Amino acid sequence: MDLDFQYALQLSDGRTIIDENNLINIFMLIKLFVPRLPFGNIVEFGSFRAAPRFFMALLAHKFLPDTQVLAFDTFSGMPTTDESIDLHNAGDFREVDLAELRQYAEYILVCEICTLCKVNLKILPHTR
Repeated sequence: MDLDFQYALQLSDGRTIIDENNLINIFMLIKLFVPRLPFGNIVEFGSFRAAPRFFMALLAHKFLPDTQVLAFDTFSGMPTTDESIDLHNAGDFREVDLAELRQYAEYILVCEICTLCKVNLKILPHTR
């Protein structure tokens, strides 16, 4: 297994609900494909415990110089959901400590390239 993948996985392990196969896909994109694209930053909405953001930031540091990884979330869990279209329930993912996430980003040395942004979102009513 690739050493860069193992390193990024080890430092984000235990913090994610994302399957390892999905992380392998992200790894392959960041290492082999994204460097061929024009410069840009990586932005994700919905961070939960930020493991994939840390994973991407560790890889971006090596393979995508000057790329920032921005993660936006309310850090207050899922809003009201509709079980006919939503996999998750209201309140899922609320057990997050934003201060701890920022402290961990400093610990694994990605705080300069991985920004966790707390946002307040107004949920618009769903219309069909």
